[in-house]
Amino acid sequence: LDSLLFQTLQGVEIILVNDGSTDDSQQVIDLYVAQFPGKIRSFQQENGGSAAARKFGLAQVRTPYVMFVDADDYIDYHTCEKMLQKAIAEKADVVYGYGYRFDEMNHKYDFFGRLSPAPSYEEILVKGLASLAGRLFKVEFAREYMKFPDNYYEDASTCIAMYSQTKKISYLDAFCYAYITSNQNSKTSNYKNLKVLDTLTADDMLWNNVAQKYRPLVAARLLNRINNESKRNFVVYDAIVQHAKEYACKLLPHDKELTKYCGGNVKAYKQLLLEPDEMFAPIVYLNGFDANADRNEYLDRVTMPFIGEHRIIWLDESNCDLSFVPD
Repeated sequence: LDSLLFQTLQGVEIILVNDGSTDDSQQVIDLYVAQFPGKIRSFQQENGGSAAARKFGLAQVRTPYVMFVDADDYIDYHTCEKMLQKAIAEKADVVYGYGYRFDEMNHKYDFFGRLSPAPSYEEILVKGLASLAGRLFKVEFAREYMKFPDNYYEDASTCIAMYSQTKKISYLDAFCYAYITSNQNSKTSNYKNLKVLDTLTADDMLWNNVAQKYRPLVAARLLNRINNESKRNFVVYDAIVQHAKEYACKLLPHDKELTKYCGGNVKAYKQLLLEPDEMFAPIVYLNGFDANADRNEYLDRVTMPFIGEHRIIWLDESNCDLSFVPD
């Protein structure tokens, strides 16, 4: 909140949406509202997820431009001023800059969104920029084209489709946004390999809403993501492969763009399509020896993504012979 309150741009209005929090968030909000009554407007609603909160917040905006900032992140003190100047000067519907990710020790370890000084639409759509956070949007444009699915990956499906409808996107080559990964209660830290199922819904929404002329570029983005997710999300591997097969007829005809932007992933994707269903293991073993593992919570979360006749076995002292030492 401090990073928003002390922006160098004068007249910034802050809209806070408490999406059914169960901690002391509202108490903190009330203290800030009392201290800065002319700058902060506070709203509460039942928990509906970030998509519902953003949709509600967007409806409350009274200024010509809007920016979204997640609760545990912050922006540079010059971000609003620099982005607004860029938007007005270039008559842009969207302005974005790059950001950094910080780990649990507040150490900067990665940057994202860094593009060439004058990126093409190809660069924007293929590299993704699949985030609403830290972008400046013209409000009338946002209200027309921000279409939120009610799931975890609402940014991915909303942003790329929306960017394809802009008359002008401007890139600000400056640090604008700090993405914090230290909050273990945030949605991007918990069971991300399970939440990846929401990308399947996001893919459908993206494909249906993107401007027709940019579908070849979106095909390259989807191919890269599907192939990468299949490698690192073994828990939902069968669902991802089935999704890949369903999208094959949409993606593979764009062979020129896929080869240009996806490189070796084109071959890997085609191999993924050939995986027989029989390769899917009917039994999945989970490690119950982890001191931080909570059996009931984990099994509740992990069961839903499995398709078909999969059976889950939790391995711990009750079903493992700890006296056995292999040769």
